[in-house]
Amino acid sequence: GYFNDARTASPESASTNIKTINCYGKESKASIIDYIFFGAGSAKEYIVDTSSYDPEVKFISDHYPVLLRINY
Repeated sequence: GYFNDARTASPESASTNIKTINCYGKESKASIIDYIFFGAGSAKEYIVDTSSYDPEVKFISDHYPVLLRINY
């Protein structure tokens, strides 16, 4: 078998080209470096979650959470 890249296999959305590393706000170094690979099913939705979880904490990590919704 082989694996599919969630970003390229999913329908295009607002998250398709969002960079996954944020370098704690230093956007000049930001890029897409986080991937989800899957084998079974079909990609329904690819999400890069850039939400702010707390007004005092702008970034929970130097990477944004990446999610995939799959239809089996």
